[in-house]
Amino acid sequence: MKTLGITAVVLLSAMAGLEAVGKTPFKGPNPNPDPNEVIKIGDRTLTRREAHELSRQVRYQHSGGIIRREGTAKGCFALVNSQNLVPVGDMAKAVETIDRQARIHAKTVSVSGVTAANAKAEIAKASAQIGVIVVDNPDIPALLGAPEEGWGMVNVAKLGGEGIDASTLSARTRREILRAFALAAGALYAVQGDFVLQPIKEPSQLDQLLREDYGVAIQHVFPRTLPFFGVSPAQQATYRNACREGWAPAPTNDVQKAIWNEIHALPTEPIKIKPEARKVQQ
Repeated sequence: MKTLGITAVVLLSAMAGLEAVGKTPFKGPNPNPDPNEVIKIGDRTLTRREAHELSRQVRYQHSGGIIRREGTAKGCFALVNSQNLVPVGDMAKAVETIDRQARIHAKTVSVSGVTAANAKAEIAKASAQIGVIVVDNPDIPALLGAPEEGWGMVNVAKLGGEGIDASTLSARTRREILRAFALAAGALYAVQGDFVLQPIKEPSQLDQLLREDYGVAIQHVFPRTLPFFGVSPAQQATYRNACREGWAPAPTNDVQKAIWNEIHALPTEPIKIKPEARKVQQ
């Protein structure tokens, strides 16, 4: 294959910005692009899947691939399988993803009779410090997390159902394993260091938290996640913007009163419409 320059690497990597044939170019990143959608790169026409593979090859030629330095990883993740509904081999991809993206050693062991009561002990028996247990129990939810003890639990009994074939069940299980690991590993914690969503192993560590709130980063997540549970956060804006949008209540102090009067004041001079604007209106 012809070696492409770094400009091509950038172009091919920006998959969300590629022009789809017969469609308007994306205005921003597309979280779920169709891999078989036809796109154009210069004078070439490819599917997104082909463009992604070409991008991978170009990046590899430029970088030589990603390697790990031996001896720098510490500790281990264990997938503890304690069920027979989903084959162990069908969960291997999730373990490989954790190994690759978290950059830690990952293994799989099979142990019968694992529950929340002995989950931590079974992970330790596997010579691991963090893990995900996969069980088949109709009496518990599909996903449990105990970040204080470094484990998550996936329940395949709640992932199947009528009309769900084995392939779909396996795919659901793999995705829940990844979600459970994120819970156990604290990947969903706040970025800032003073807020409540921090790694906690002992109750005494709660005493060290300086603030009893979430922080801005987490607050911005709630409007996206709460609607999944039928909960809608209230609309919120500055008093000035609320006045502009027409839903602000009457002012309650001098600052708000000044803003209210400013926004609602009638113009002192006639409004002049520029010729260009008049032409657009016509």
